[in-house]
Amino acid sequence: MNVPTIPTRLRWDGKTTFIRHSGVEVVLPFRPPIFGKEVAEIDYAPTMGAMQIRESADRWRDMTAAENSLAHAWLSLLSQDVLGAANRLVEA
Repeated sequence: MNVPTIPTRLRWDGKTTFIRHSGVEVVLPFRPPIFGKEVAEIDYAPTMGAMQIRESADRWRDMTAAENSLAHAWLSLLSQDVLGAANRLVEA
């Protein structure tokens, strides 16, 4: 997946989740577990003005304020967890 350098990014393309937030970059082979419904695609890059979601056979739409908040909170928690794990490995 080719993703330009954007400070905060969540991109689910139906196969892979790409995450970049707070200096952490992660690629996951599954859909982000942040929405209570099946999501076909997500493009969340708030600094670029992209905060969109596509559910199953629907068209792209702007995320609701609640979806935007969920995405940001999940990115923050995930990046903190990854940094914490990395720090524990370095200290071991």
